[in-house]
Amino acid sequence: MLMMLFGITAFASGDASARSLKNKMNAVVSEFRNCDGVEVIKIGSLPLAIARTAANFSNDLDSDDIAALSLISGVKGLLVMEFDDCSTSMKNRINNKIAKVLKGTEVLMSAKDDDDTVTIHGYVNEDVAYLDDLIIVTGEELVCIYGRISMQDLSAIAESQL
Repeated sequence: MLMMLFGITAFASGDASARSLKNKMNAVVSEFRNCDGVEVIKIGSLPLAIARTAANFSNDLDSDDIAALSLISGVKGLLVMEFDDCSTSMKNRINNKIAKVLKGTEVLMSAKDDDDTVTIHGYVNEDVAYLDDLIIVTGEELVCIYGRISMQDLSAIAESQL
C-alpha cells in the first residue's frame, strides 16, 4: 500500500514531458553504464534530503550557501555519467543516443570554449516560474538534475555572482 501511495505521488507530481525525459535519460545511462570507460553516479531523493537537512543545521552558512540550499530544495535526484575515458566510437554512440533523447527539449543555454561545447536542456513550466529536469551535456559527461528549480532562486544566485 505504501509503495502504491509513493507511485501515485510520483506520477501526480511534475510534468509528463519531464517524466518521459527522465525515463529516457535513465535508459541511456543503463544501456552504457557497464561499458569500459563509463562511470555513473546516481543520488536519489533520500540522500539529497539528508544532505539538505544536515546543511541547514550548519552554523556557518553565508547568504550564498542559503541561496544555494533554496535553489536545490526542489531537486529530487541527480545522475552523472562520465565517459571521457571511452573510445571515440563509444563516445559518438553515447552522444548520438543522448542527442536523440534530447530532441524536442528546450536548449536553455549553449556555450563553446575551444573544442568543448556545453549545452543545458530542460523544460520551463508554463508560468515560467520553474525549470523542470535540467540536462547538462558536454560531449564527455552527462549531468541530469531531476526535479524543480525556481527561476527566482536561480536569478538570485546569478546576480550574486556578478
